[in-house]
Amino acid sequence: MSYSKINVNTLNGVQVTNSDTVEIPNTSNEGFLIYVGSTVPILQDITSGAGTPDPRYVNIRVLTINNQDITFNNFKVGEYLPVQCKKVFATGTTAGVDCIAMS
Repeated sequence: MSYSKINVNTLNGVQVTNSDTVEIPNTSNEGFLIYVGSTVPILQDITSGAGTPDPRYVNIRVLTINNQDITFNNFKVGEYLPVQCKKVFATGTTAGVDCIAMS
C-alpha cells in the first residue's frame, strides 16, 4: 500500500458540521484528512473524578471514502484521523468535538 504525500502549502480547510445525514461539502474521490479538535476547555492539570470523561480524548464516528462506518474510541484531541473521510457523524461522536476537514 502506498501513501500519497500531503503538500502542506496547498491544504484547504473546511469547518465540519457533525451530521448523520450530510457529507462534508465538496468531497472529492479522495475525501478529507480530519483534524480532531474540541470546544471543551482542556486544562493542563486534569483532576477528573471517577466516571468523569477526560476531555483530552474523544470518540469520533466517521464515514470513509470506501463507505465504511468507523468509530475511533478514545481518540486524542489535536491529532489527525488516519483515514480519508467524507462524513463526521453526530451520533457516536463525543459532544464538543470540533473538526476541520483538510484536502
